[in-house]
Amino acid sequence: MRKSIGRLLSIGLLLMTLAIGLSGQQPAGESSTSTPLAECGTVVIIGAVRSPSRFELRRSVRLNELIESAGGVADNAGKVVGIIHTGPAANCPHSNGSQSPGPVQGVDSGPIALELFVLAKVLQGERESNPDVYAGDIVTVIEREPVYITGGVVRPQGIYLTQQLTLSQAIAMVGGVTRDSRTDKIKIHGQTPGSYERTQITVDLKRILKHNAEDPILQPFDIVEVPDKHGGDVIPFGGFVVDLFGQLPLRIIE
Repeated sequence: MRKSIGRLLSIGLLLMTLAIGLSGQQPAGESSTSTPLAECGTVVIIGAVRSPSRFELRRSVRLNELIESAGGVADNAGKVVGIIHTGPAANCPHSNGSQSPGPVQGVDSGPIALELFVLAKVLQGERESNPDVYAGDIVTVIEREPVYITGGVVRPQGIYLTQQLTLSQAIAMVGGVTRDSRTDKIKIHGQTPGSYERTQITVDLKRILKHNAEDPILQPFDIVEVPDKHGGDVIPFGGFVVDLFGQLPLRIIE
């Protein structure tokens, strides 16, 4: 159990990449029928909380109450909490008859959407930073300030920033790129906590390694997407995540 929870903490970082990695990949005109990462009827909370858990909600619950129900934040909690709204969970009815909002306004449409909030404002109960949570949501209290490396690399994962980190250093830390990667089209997505605004730049790793282009310094919550030559899914591990969530204790908020 302890080993599985440890794996969930790192997967909490990887989940943040899904908001970009899986958005826009569904063919036009087709509706989603895939299984949500979190079960219908439950909310998952992981990361830097004292008791990572699944919760069955029988009434409306705000984000700060969910965190308190998970034992509160752990000593290693960072400054940000993220909510993944899994798109298929929009078909999961909430306890009061409403539904999960699915992809939120201002965030790229697709099967998964991401919201980031300043943790201190959440805990203070500020209205705009303390939303309702819904069946199918996955909440991660991020331990420190991470960046996320996904796509055509050997070990897609999140990296906690302890010092200045460039793109080439980050890719080396995850084992380098795979054979089928497109290193001339690497995208760096920026995300500002408390805002829906994103930035995006495209860089050429080969030129960087030859010192013909600047090696960008990654900022907290940057998402580095290394595309592959076949245009495949960025993170094909949805079912694996569901299996691990099933090992978390299930509690009820009435």
